[in-house]
Amino acid sequence: MAAPAPAIAAAEGDDAFDARCAAVAAAGNLTEREAEIMRYLARGRTKAHIAGVLYVSENTVRSHVRNIYAKLEVHTRQQLIDLVEEERGADGGGEAPGSR
Repeated sequence: MAAPAPAIAAAEGDDAFDARCAAVAAAGNLTEREAEIMRYLARGRTKAHIAGVLYVSENTVRSHVRNIYAKLEVHTRQQLIDLVEEERGADGGGEAPGSR
């Protein structure tokens, strides 16, 4: 079973996690705001939490989430998290051979 998204982000460092999110956002042609919301979603945050942090309504967040899912061709938050995790392998973000 995979670790929850916040634990993964903390374990590997926020910079690496943000870089993977940025790569996914660029590949999906997300707007700056959509990319920002996607980072929160990939960390497992709820729509209500995101709305509170960004000072927008939950309906606005819901709209952005719909657009993000459509652009990235995913249907659930778990698929989004998996997509960000797949980026780890694509950018060589795993451990270097012999690093243990």
